[in-house]
This record gives sequence, C-alpha cells and structure tokens, in this order.
Amino acid sequence: MSSGRLQDLLVRRATQALTEDEREELESLLEKGTNVDETAFEFAAAALHLSALRIDEPLPASLRTAVERDAAVYFSAQPSDNGDA
Repeated sequence: MSSGRLQDLLVRRATQALTEDEREELESLLEKGTNVDETAFEFAAAALHLSALRIDEPLPASLRTAVERDAAVYFSAQPSDNGDA
C-alpha cells in the first residue's frame, strides 16, 4: 500500500469513524513501520475544529494569568530571532 492510503486512513480516523476493515488496514499499514506521525492528523483536525468555534466570553482571569506566565517562561527560553544566541 502507498503512503497516500495510510494518510487517507489517518485523515478519515481523525475526522470520522472508520469501518472495521479500514481499522484493520490502518493497523496493518502502521505495523509495517512508517515515518508518519499519526497523532499529527488528530491534532490538526482538533485545531481546525477549535478554530471554527465562536466563543464570546473572556478567559477567566486565573487562566489568563497562568497562560501569560507560562508563555513568558516558554518564550524567554527560546533563541532570539535577531541572531543573538
């Protein structure tokens, strides 16, 4: 089977229920060993779904504070874009 079929099955699994035959085919393809990150398809589908949600309420203050604190820690640990190390 081609990697295209593997990707098709991973997309289908992330977006809808697979039939029993499709599940077995996917398991067989995954057992053969691939360099495809199978969770990436599920994360991408979840991100697309979340991006379509319309949320009209503000983030709770405690959550906003936690996100800002974690972001500051994360980004302070990242290399600078201006060439500084």
